[in-house]
Amino acid sequence: MWYIESVYILFIASFYYSNFDFMVSKNYKKENYAYISIITSDDYLPGLLVLHKTLINTGTEYPFLVLLTSDVSTYTISILEKQNIQYKVIDSIINNPTDVDKKHRWFSTYSKLHVFNQTQYDKIVYLDADILVLKNIDELFKNPHMSATNASSMLPSKSSRTYLNSGIFVLEPSHELFGDMISKIGKIEKLESNGSLDRPKYGSDQDFLNAFYSGWVNDKKLHLDHKYNIFHYYLDEYNSLFNYSIKSDSVRPISIIHYASYLKPWNMTKGELNKISLDPKRKLESEVIQLWLSIYNEIKP
Repeated sequence: MWYIESVYILFIASFYYSNFDFMVSKNYKKENYAYISIITSDDYLPGLLVLHKTLINTGTEYPFLVLLTSDVSTYTISILEKQNIQYKVIDSIINNPTDVDKKHRWFSTYSKLHVFNQTQYDKIVYLDADILVLKNIDELFKNPHMSATNASSMLPSKSSRTYLNSGIFVLEPSHELFGDMISKIGKIEKLESNGSLDRPKYGSDQDFLNAFYSGWVNDKKLHLDHKYNIFHYYLDEYNSLFNYSIKSDSVRPISIIHYASYLKPWNMTKGELNKISLDPKRKLESEVIQLWLSIYNEIKP
C-alpha cells in the first residue's frame, strides 16, 4: 500500500513541477504597460530626468519611455542614453492649428497626441515632463481609458475647472483612435491666437482632448483623486483646506506634484526662489521646489 501511495505522490509532484512554468506564464504574466512622457525641445530635459529618477525611486514595476520630436538635440539624446532612459523619435510633429509663436510653450503640445499611437503597449500612463512622483503610482494602470484629474477644481476659487487636465492620464492606445484624432485637429476644439508665455490662450492638446472626450466632465468613474496631479503653487491651499500632504504617513498623502506654469524649478531665478521662500503662504510650495532642485542636483549632467 505504501508503494502505491509513494508512486501517486511522485506522479502528482512531477505533474505540478512540469506545469509550474506554464501556470506561472498563464496566470502571472506581467502586463504590457508603460509610463510615457514627451519632450519637444531641450528645455524640458531637466524635468524629464527628475521625472524618471522619481519613478525609479518609488519602485515602479513598469518601463518608462520618452517620445522625442526632431527638435530635440543630439546632446539631449546622449544624456538620455547615459542615464539609460529609453527613447523613441516620433516621425512627425503635429502642428498647432493656431498661429501661436514658435517660442510659446504650447506651440508643440499637440505632438503629445502621438502617445495614443504607441500600440506596442496595451495600456499607458502618460506623464508630463514637469512632474515629480512622491509615491509609487503603479495602481494607476488599474484605471480605465482616459482616467485623469480635473486638477485644482477642489479649490473654491477654481471650482469652474471641471475639465480634464492632460498633465497625467491613463490611456489605451489605438491606431484607429489616433487617426480619428488627427483628422479632427483644429475642427472641434476652441482656438485662440497669440497669448503671452505665462498666460496662454486656447489651442493646446488639453483643449483638443476636452473637445474630443466631451463627456469626460460628467463621467465620474474617470475622475482620479487629486493626489495624482497637484500643482505646486496650489499645494499650500490643498494642505490647509483638505489636508493633502507631501508626507507619506499623512491622512491624505500626495502621489504627484505637477510643476505647471511657465516658471519651472529649473528656470527660476534666485530672486524668484527667494520671493517664494519668504512668503509664509507659500511654505509648502517652496519646500517642493527645493525638493525638485535637490533631486536634480544629484543627477544633473
